[in-house]
Amino acid sequence: MEFLTAKEVSEKFFCGKWNYQKVLRLAREGKLPGKKVGKSYLFEGEFTIQVQHL
Repeated sequence: MEFLTAKEVSEKFFCGKWNYQKVLRLAREGKLPGKKVGKSYLFEGEFTIQVQHL
């Protein structure tokens, strides 16, 4: 299973229009499906497929 960081998600799927801090905030609010691992949030590969279909 593939995991991405918030920075990778912001660059790859939002083309830099959302910075990684916004991605982190939305994950903390439950609006993006991220999993907290230690101090970081990781996003599963299934999330990336969902974003591509938006």
